Amino acid sequence: MKRSFFSVGIIILLLLSSFNLVLAEEKVQSLKVGISKDENGLNPYTYVTGYPGLDLVNLLYDTLFNLDENNKPEPWLVKDFKVSKDGLTYELTLHDNVKWHDGKPLTADDVKFTMEYFIKYPKSRFTNPLKTIKSIEVSGETGITLNLSQADPNFMIQPLADLPILPQHIWSEVSTPDDETNALGSGPYILEEHKSGQYYKMKSNEDYFKGAPPINELIFPM
Repeated sequence: MKRSFFSVGIIILLLLSSFNLVLAEEKVQSLKVGISKDENGLNPYTYVTGYPGLDLVNLLYDTLFNLDENNKPEPWLVKDFKVSKDGLTYELTLHDNVKWHDGKPLTADDVKFTMEYFIKYPKSRFTNPLKTIKSIEVSGETGITLNLSQADPNFMIQPLADLPILPQHIWSEVSTPDDETNALGSGPYILEEHKSGQYYKMKSNEDYFKGAPPINELIFPM
């Protein structure tokens, strides 16, 4: 199969839109997407630039909401949600069939852990939007309630549609996140190989909760 070059942003839009459509009968086996530089390790603390670095991170990690083509947040990891009239309380229910790349379940505890972790170990893009959260309550495996200190009209965009959720069973052992090399998430792609200064190789997550993505392998040469 001929391998084509497209922007990372276009690839992500195609992938996200495919999860809401019937997938083609024949999947693309491999696609090569050229990038301009090495983006270091692909986790939320170690990527280098917003483009294409954060775009690559977003192939490996999921967020609670996702921005559609009109930049409106729509539920992603979240199945159902309710916001109080005063905008101070967000009640979220996660999908119950989400798994990390190592097969362990993603739960509300991971969401709570992620938010608290980014407060403890700041990463400005993700930490600052979390500062309006006053308390976090978990109910069972999939229920989470966020209580804010003040209403934030952008809260569903940042942090909810921007914050990559981290696996607690891995990151709870990490105290120096800027040095961390793991990139295990729950997203549609799994990082298979990174040759520094040469390429990234990702394979499709066949157990993805939205269905396996339509491209089996992505290669990002520099």
